[in-house]
Amino acid sequence: MNIKDIISLKFKNLVGDSIQYDRYKTSNTIQTPKPIVITLLPKAKEIIKRWSVKKKKEEDYIFPVLRKDISELQKQKDKDQFVKTINKYMKDIGKEIGYDKPLTTYAARHSFATVLKRSGAPTEFISESLGHKSLQTTEAYLDSFEDSSRKKFMEHLIPK
Repeated sequence: MNIKDIISLKFKNLVGDSIQYDRYKTSNTIQTPKPIVITLLPKAKEIIKRWSVKKKKEEDYIFPVLRKDISELQKQKDKDQFVKTINKYMKDIGKEIGYDKPLTTYAARHSFATVLKRSGAPTEFISESLGHKSLQTTEAYLDSFEDSSRKKFMEHLIPK
């Protein structure tokens, strides 16, 4: 999920052992959006339990980032600040573990898709999980990461 979708989740989106939601980015551009369904594994349930707001009305946001009574502009500002904070902590973690590539929320989303692809998940499943309208979008998304992998593998062919 991208951060906008995560912070926009409400308790009504928790359905049994899953989260069901419409992707914020495409909710206004598709006439009949198909809800994205994410099965909640035990670790995800732990995260929700630990970080969710304590009162749990259907229309309450799960995570305490947004408030219901603010403008869309303020929601955007709050989201941007939240992403900035997450990215700062991810960068710090990367430094601490000696990882030299930039860790960001965007990279996490791409890593999710790449790990699924490399583990043999069908592109259709990855596309649905990312909330893409078409397989072509997902294929382009995945190919952009494979370019760096191709280069790395090709470099092994020619000794330095």
